[in-house]
Amino acid sequence: MFYSGQHWPEDILRQRNDDRRPSETINKLPAFVFQITNNMRMSEPQAKIRPVDNVTDPDTAEVIQGMIRGIMHNGNSKSAIDTASFYQVVSGMGFVRILTKYVDKESFNQELVVSRIENPMSVYFPIDLINEIDFSDMPYCFIRTRISKDDFFEEYPNEDMTSYDVGGVGEDYWVGGDYLYICEYFEKKCEYEKMYLLSNGEITKDKARVKAAKEEGLTVDNERDVETSKVIWRKITRSTILEEKEFPGEYIPVVPFIGQPIVVNGEKRFLGMVRNAKSPQRMYNYAFNALIETLALAPRAPYVMAQGQIEGYEEIWATANSKNNAYLPYHPITIDSVAVPPPQRTAPPEAGSSLFASVNLASEQLKEVTGIYDASLGAGGSEKSGKAIIARQKQGTVGSYHYVDNQATAIKHMTRIMVDIVPEIYDTERAVRMLGEDETEKIVMVNKMHGDQNDPEKLYDLTVGKYDIVIDVGPDYETKRMETAENLMNIMQSNPQSAAPIMDLLYRNLDFTYAAEAGDRMKKIIQTQFPGVIEDEEDNQGGKQTEAQLQAMVQDLQKVMQAHQMTMQENGQLKQMLSGMQAQLASKQEENQIKADTAVIKAQAEIQKAQIQARSQVMSREADMMMHHADRMDKHIDRVYQANSQNQTQQKSVPGEKPEPVGQ
Repeated sequence: MFYSGQHWPEDILRQRNDDRRPSETINKLPAFVFQITNNMRMSEPQAKIRPVDNVTDPDTAEVIQGMIRGIMHNGNSKSAIDTASFYQVVSGMGFVRILTKYVDKESFNQELVVSRIENPMSVYFPIDLINEIDFSDMPYCFIRTRISKDDFFEEYPNEDMTSYDVGGVGEDYWVGGDYLYICEYFEKKCEYEKMYLLSNGEITKDKARVKAAKEEGLTVDNERDVETSKVIWRKITRSTILEEKEFPGEYIPVVPFIGQPIVVNGEKRFLGMVRNAKSPQRMYNYAFNALIETLALAPRAPYVMAQGQIEGYEEIWATANSKNNAYLPYHPITIDSVAVPPPQRTAPPEAGSSLFASVNLASEQLKEVTGIYDASLGAGGSEKSGKAIIARQKQGTVGSYHYVDNQATAIKHMTRIMVDIVPEIYDTERAVRMLGEDETEKIVMVNKMHGDQNDPEKLYDLTVGKYDIVIDVGPDYETKRMETAENLMNIMQSNPQSAAPIMDLLYRNLDFTYAAEAGDRMKKIIQTQFPGVIEDEEDNQGGKQTEAQLQAMVQDLQKVMQAHQMTMQENGQLKQMLSGMQAQLASKQEENQIKADTAVIKAQAEIQKAQIQARSQVMSREADMMMHHADRMDKHIDRVYQANSQNQTQQKSVPGEKPEPVGQ
């Protein structure tokens, strides 16, 4: 496999080894691959489940979403997705599968799990019959598994080896030395049934219901054929069906994570990152080996000497390039009375700038082919601000975003398969675990009426409803939390006055032990120092009181007022005083003043009513205050009455004149 470091063609590698030339492999591909796959791990797409009609319960959709989020964040499920994403980037295709298993050894309840397919080359499917990018229309699929003969016959003791004597699909033979191959075979079977639209708007597939509707006087306004699918799972050898059963749901539970799809000469192919990076990687190896070969030959430059100069010292000179000899003896020689100089090395070959340039060129071509540049690989640049650095790093993310987008498509199909299976697996009353977006766990009862103090009657029925899946390709909760903390700190730096009121939010988004507890304590401090900035939970709960509870409080207040009014009405003398007072009030200004005083009392009563709603313990004190205001009003009336009585004694009453009604 090229990614693993097998870069040299076999014939060239053999020739270089025979010539004792260097054939080193500098594998730069893992750094580029990990840059993509690790980024995919940090920002894995999140599926969101939404009801598609007004019959499906949104709260039930939230429960199913929490269940599936818990399945996807399970350790084994996360490993399965990471493995599929790795092969998606390296070879253009990886796979995961969805299984059902019992919750434990002592239960009949089942649960969904996402399982890893370690070798993507073990999955076989009819690529020419598949049109959808997520393979949701895949008609059949094989998963080939290698198993030892001992394990096979222990599980299937009645089987023999006659079916393994000839070749099979995908390998030369179905049997090896001490192992053999079996296959899991998924097949989608499609059937058609009639769907009817009755004249009352009802839609049904039940023929008995249609017959009964006609007897009721209804008619069939429309009908059509509807395709339904079911999946059959088989475990097979080359010619024997070992096991067979129906798999829940309508989709084959094998999900591909694909690279870049392309059609070449009418054939569908899926390209990974390594395919286009092969040539620049080989160029880099050639250039680098040429460079090290040139540098290695530098200290091995041969000596130039006259014949006979090292006669008798051949063994010492033979080790001149391998040992640090203290001296190298030689014989002085003259030719034509001219002394010959001592033996000297020839000039060593120099590693020219062209070799270094070729190495750098191949390295740059790797970046251009993969779309991942120095900033994404961690190299520093001239940028100083954090935003500029992040923008430069995102250049590599954009160049490889098609892998992230195709991963989101695969996870969406995974979620669709699980939503389709949930009504058949989770069809009994049971407690299930759901995971929130902030990874907080919660246990809820499903398929059973239950409740609590907030909602006494609630049913999460997983067996009914239609749902749609939306994919969020943004950062995960942990990344969002870090970004929130960074933004809060930036706000505090730019506006120091706003730091104190939002300090509790910063604590809650920081990553350290007891961060939530620190946020709670800071919240209490903020409530003390900045009243009204944070609503108290008790106030919030009070704000959620039902209308009936509010009306009860108002009625209690009205009873207090009515009791006071009854006391006044029972006092007949007071009635006469009020009637006489109204009859003798000549000044309209005094009448308006009394109305204004009455309006003030009513306004105060309304204020007291709101206070009673929030704090029932002060009701008696507020009622006393109202009585006090009423007493003051009585005294005021007494004074007015006495004054008018004195005037009345001085004036004669007009015969036949009646006083105006009071309070009408």
